[in-house]
Amino acid sequence: MLSADFSTKLLCNLTRIRHISVDCCKNSCIAYTGAYAELYSCLFCRHARQNTKNIPFRTFDYISLTHRLRLQFANKERAQSLKDYPQSLEDNLWNGVWDYWDSRLHQKHKRRGFFKDPRDLALSVSADGVDLFNVGKYSVWPLVITPLNVDPRERVKKHNLMLCGIIPGPKNPRDIHSFLRPLIDELKELANGISDVYNASTGTNFTLRAHLVLVTADLPAMSKLMGISGHGSYNHCRFCTAQGVYAGHVYCPLRTPHDTPQESAFNYDPANLTLRNNATYRHVANETLECENYNPNARQKPIYGVAQYSVFYELDTIDFPRSFPVDVMHLVFQNVVPKMYLWWTGTFLGSDENELGNEDELAMSKKTWREIGAEMEGSIKTIPSSFGKALRNIYLYSGSYKASEWSNFLLHYSSALLHVQHRGQHRLRRDLFEHFGKLVTAVSLAIDYDISHEDISNIKTLLVEFVSDYEKLYYQYKAERISACLATFHLLLHLHESLADCGPAWVFWQFPCERIVGMLKPLVKNRSQGNRNLSLAILRQEQFNHLHFATSSWSPPKCQPKPRGPSYTRDFDDHTYSFLHPRTHATLLPEGATYLANYYANIFGCTTQEILVNNDFNMAIIKWGRCLLSGDPDGIASQWLELRRDSGQARISSVVRLSQLSDTGQTITQYGKVIYFFIHEFRGTDQMLVYVQIYRTRDYSLEFGCSQPDKIIRVERQGPFEVVGITAIDEGVGIMNVADKEYILVRRQMFDTDDGETPGENA
Repeated sequence: MLSADFSTKLLCNLTRIRHISVDCCKNSCIAYTGAYAELYSCLFCRHARQNTKNIPFRTFDYISLTHRLRLQFANKERAQSLKDYPQSLEDNLWNGVWDYWDSRLHQKHKRRGFFKDPRDLALSVSADGVDLFNVGKYSVWPLVITPLNVDPRERVKKHNLMLCGIIPGPKNPRDIHSFLRPLIDELKELANGISDVYNASTGTNFTLRAHLVLVTADLPAMSKLMGISGHGSYNHCRFCTAQGVYAGHVYCPLRTPHDTPQESAFNYDPANLTLRNNATYRHVANETLECENYNPNARQKPIYGVAQYSVFYELDTIDFPRSFPVDVMHLVFQNVVPKMYLWWTGTFLGSDENELGNEDELAMSKKTWREIGAEMEGSIKTIPSSFGKALRNIYLYSGSYKASEWSNFLLHYSSALLHVQHRGQHRLRRDLFEHFGKLVTAVSLAIDYDISHEDISNIKTLLVEFVSDYEKLYYQYKAERISACLATFHLLLHLHESLADCGPAWVFWQFPCERIVGMLKPLVKNRSQGNRNLSLAILRQEQFNHLHFATSSWSPPKCQPKPRGPSYTRDFDDHTYSFLHPRTHATLLPEGATYLANYYANIFGCTTQEILVNNDFNMAIIKWGRCLLSGDPDGIASQWLELRRDSGQARISSVVRLSQLSDTGQTITQYGKVIYFFIHEFRGTDQMLVYVQIYRTRDYSLEFGCSQPDKIIRVERQGPFEVVGITAIDEGVGIMNVADKEYILVRRQMFDTDDGETPGENA
């Protein structure tokens, strides 16, 4: 077995991926690059750059991007895929956006002459401040590059996210642009073209070009990266010229309070805000911030909201502000939804509700929230693992909810939990429930795999109404309630622009960056060596991720684990279905035989009796416990399997959604419980079948005020048993028990966000 040291050296020699060390301030204020390159001490904290032996107190370890891209193009499969995926979207234009590649921003870049070569790469960069330790402040800033040429389902995997290093801690950088200088300089070289790069898919050399097109971060980090005054200033919005109102803090209403003097009052139209533009941003940055008399340390009012010269101005493919899209993860899941929860618990304005309710009439009582928390705990077993983390009682644990939990609450649980009527009254007041439903619908559309232009128009309408009605319902245009008007609610008005400019929300949300954060934190054991430990760990990880590009003698292990025990797999219509262990040979009961005969009769256009007396029909089956659907790593269980288990903590995953054709050729959607999966041989062919009990359901969504169907689907009663083909199953669904009623929860499909995210800083 190779020693750890030898393995590290071998990785380095095979991949030739190494650090480039840049001197930086011991307190993380600046990196000694650009205008700071010749300094002997930090301009901000005055700490010396080097010790008496001329050794820098701290370094920023940067990992070259160009060499890693060379390695990727030296791999035949990777080089081909980097070209094929964007080309597939170019060849299949439609009335909407599938990805960045058919967004308005990309079309603008093409008109300006970029991306002429189908091998050109589009890149996104993410940065975020991360506290490494639970006690005390110790912040580092990972710099994560995402190659947008990679297929989305692979793009978000950890091995495809390229780390350029971390801006070291313990403190946040005072000038983050000095740390970005090595990256920006390299990106400028990549934009101009790197000649003689070997392309293994064609066996020829070519000129490699890569362009940074998107920058993603939460609000505080975005302000630093853009060099703008940020959400706490009068120029709070990076997208429009709306001004804030000062009331001990800058707030962002569309309309000033009722008692505002006429000369300072305003009333913005949320559907027609005056947008900022790239030309003005760049003019202010170049003409004002770069002039000789400009003092970056002086307190002066920013012009156009531009407070600092951003190194991103040096990249021609960065459009201010369109290249800095709205991040749904931080904006909605970590800010807007938790803030709505504070309103409904009566704590947004710092009030302390009593047992009976809140005099503000916007909150539900503590008793109601305890009921909701208990219902969430009681539904843990009936929400399958495909929904993510197990449910936690929101009343007890909302303070530690992560982004994925708030997203589940918004998209899956809130509609059923908040609408329940008691003595003719909704838990959440009817108008508040309908108002929140607009946010649920808009976000559901925004995170879809593909978004039509009609969807984008609907998202704009929904969010304009949501923000406008939010001010009517919660702010009420009262000066004492103006703290309701946070910048995060205003930014919802610009989400539709980011979708049209950059693609669906999953293209630029921060979940992948947060996954990297989840990977980094366990690598640090103590503060004294925290920066060095992380830098070395990141370097080894990047070397390991690129090892299969550097040598053909090694290939990465398959991510999909092999099923334990026997399995049976077949393909239908380009989809793979697998029956998994446990299995047993069994004989159909007479009732089951009738259901099976009904299934064959519908297929072959004959009577059930004709099937039962057919010599090819027999009662022998092979019963299976689980099924793995194509693209679903969790799979679907059966009642037969669940009854075999020690069901103490097991999560039930046997309830499914089915789609079948009616006699008139229309698709009928049904829900039911899988009793078992089975193989039956008929007329010389093995049939993959499902024995299922159909539920009688009713969709109450629109009736109860939801903005879209399939949000509140109540199970009215259990229905008949049926046998269906395996292709009838669409997906597994959940069951939530609310007020002694069962509600179907249809999982909202999202690209992988697994457990890597950590609670982020509230923007």
